[in-house]
Amino acid sequence: MTIEDAKQVTQETMYPIPLDLDEEEVTPASSLSVPTSERLSINDTNSSPEPAVVQEGLDDARCSDDLSNEKSTEPGQPDQDPKDPLPEESSSVEKEPALPNQGWNITVVFVCLIFCLSALQNGYLSSVINSPRSAVQCGDWTDADGNPITEHPVAVPASYPGFMKECIPMNDVEWAVMVALFTIGGLIGGLSGGFFADLIGRRQFLWINNIFFMIAYFLMSCFSEFYVIIFGRLFAGIASGITTIVVPMYFAEMCPVRLIGSVGVFPQLAATVGILVSACMSIGLSTRPVGWRVLFGWLFIAPIIQMCLLPFCPESPKWYLFKRKNEDMAERSLQRLRRSNDVKEELLQLKEKEGVAAKDVDANAIQTTRLQRFRAMFRKNLIRPFIVAIGLQMIQQLCGVNVVFSYSTSFFVSAGLGNVATICSAIVALINVIATIAVVPVIDRVGRKTILIIGESICLFFFVLLVFCFIFLDYSPKPLGIVSVIGVIGFVIGFAASLGPIPWIVAAEMFPADVKPMLMGICIAVNWLFSPPYNQV
Repeated sequence: MTIEDAKQVTQETMYPIPLDLDEEEVTPASSLSVPTSERLSINDTNSSPEPAVVQEGLDDARCSDDLSNEKSTEPGQPDQDPKDPLPEESSSVEKEPALPNQGWNITVVFVCLIFCLSALQNGYLSSVINSPRSAVQCGDWTDADGNPITEHPVAVPASYPGFMKECIPMNDVEWAVMVALFTIGGLIGGLSGGFFADLIGRRQFLWINNIFFMIAYFLMSCFSEFYVIIFGRLFAGIASGITTIVVPMYFAEMCPVRLIGSVGVFPQLAATVGILVSACMSIGLSTRPVGWRVLFGWLFIAPIIQMCLLPFCPESPKWYLFKRKNEDMAERSLQRLRRSNDVKEELLQLKEKEGVAAKDVDANAIQTTRLQRFRAMFRKNLIRPFIVAIGLQMIQQLCGVNVVFSYSTSFFVSAGLGNVATICSAIVALINVIATIAVVPVIDRVGRKTILIIGESICLFFFVLLVFCFIFLDYSPKPLGIVSVIGVIGFVIGFAASLGPIPWIVAAEMFPADVKPMLMGICIAVNWLFSPPYNQV
């Protein structure tokens, strides 16, 4: 073997030449002393010669002065074993590339605002019934001479006949039934909402749900018979129950992973805005003859707006992918939500995350039968998330928030605020909104668990303070009344930042797509079941 052959064998051993590159690109003349024209062709030389031949060539090459001065690598580069991966290659394997277009954009903001119209109505309807109670049930009725009637009349006087009477005579039991039917309707809507959202889609079912809202507003504001009003409250509860499952589910499925916590706060934020609107409007409209009817019916415009704008919102890509088995529609939905055509990688991650093979989306079609999905709910890996989700829904209702919100006006009256107690209740509702907004930018950074621990600790401290104030209120009414106001505000801040939004986020993000509607439906039903209606009576 000649010196030239040994050079070629040595260089081919140290620099394997890929078949799709030119010889000049692999070994430039500036880095090799052997001319390109004298080197053997890649087609004529085996790039992996026998060990004995390689050793013989290397022995001959070491005797040559020309080859001894040859640099095997470029200046400044460390020696690298050809069998070892390059540092850049190993780092790229360990570090998964970030997905593009995972931030906020105009489509995500638009979708959040439109879907949150339902959550706003939920908050409004849950609280609007309290302030106008006296006007609705003829509690402040007077006779023809202006003398107050201490007992509820069996019928509205003849001087107020017609379709829309001035008030609706009802006793306390009937009022309690009307209030409780909202919770019963929420239980029905929460249990059934997941099934129909799977059947026809999240967006389509929310569009239909607006019909229930409109029926509720119409029955509550335009009729004067007790049985009609209670049916209006029942429809309001059904629509609100459907909202509490469909909106968080859709948000968890459509938003980028790094925004799921921030976006998940939006339904609770919208509900607090609804409570605030209700408190503010109750200040001037909790009156007869038409004030309370306006209060019950003016939000009729919200479902109309949502029905007009929902067709412009993309459907959930996960619903297309896992329920309709339509990968093309899922890709189009993602492209609209991300405002980019580059969604292949995210679609692949969606399928891998949900346990669907990337090469065959329809492979799990057999898993979609009702019986198999019911059995899938009892998988061992779902027991712990299910217990956590249900526990959070129970704690949200049993922490005392209903007592605080329902009797906040009484707390302020005890503090000596008198006629401005209703205004103070509206201020508490405003604080609730502000505290919910404050948690949006930190919920994904700090984490759900940490925020829950901090928020629940705040709630516990101020709730104990409220209990202490009411035990000893008779001994020092005014000072303890002021302390109770501080307790209400502190409790609301702690609740709004933790137990308000986080149970809904956890219920929406802890379950896989195949069982999410059923398990979320159970969680929402538990929430409504532990929402004691007597707190509003």
